Amino acid sequence: MPKVKKLGFWYYVFWIAVIATILWIIVRLLGIIQTPLIFEIFPIASSIIAMIAIGIAFGNYFQKTNFAIDKINKIEIRQDRMVHGLINIEKDINIIKEDMKQIKENYK
Repeated sequence: MPKVKKLGFWYYVFWIAVIATILWIIVRLLGIIQTPLIFEIFPIASSIIAMIAIGIAFGNYFQKTNFAIDKINKIEIRQDRMVHGLINIEKDINIIKEDMKQIKENYK
């Protein structure tokens, strides 16, 4: 069964703000709402809320990206350490091989 991605709080806030703005514009164009100027700020406020929701969502994705980059950097550092260790092991094996050759030559 495929894993279902959980939708975040700001996803719902964004869509509620967008739908509320669209409904307000439609009702306002139909002439149903005859409001004073203070209530005309509603679409501006809901648009700002929608943009905040988008900004927070992008921030979450960028934070995840930065976390992944940090993990990759740590993996690269560990890989470099492993390569350095393997080079040292290879040198040690070559020294042991030389020692084994000398021991074989001494016992012949």
